[in-house]
Amino acid sequence: MPERRAFNGSFQFSRVPLPTPVNGVEVVLRPYLTVRLSYGRNEPIRFTALVDTGADFSLVSREVAEELGGGPGGSRGS
Repeated sequence: MPERRAFNGSFQFSRVPLPTPVNGVEVVLRPYLTVRLSYGRNEPIRFTALVDTGADFSLVSREVAEELGGGPGGSRGS
């Protein structure tokens, strides 16, 4: 089973412009967090990720997966 760790901290909010304003709103605040991930025995990598507090799963880009040594279709554990 994958290792699970609780988050005990705070998010940095970044102002992100909307491609199309909605009801006059042109900018939204999005929570970002610097994370450190590792896969297998590979060295961990650090990157900034958008936080979705309602998500059941986390996704990373193909580039991050390849840098971790996984890649498309790799481990899907939660």
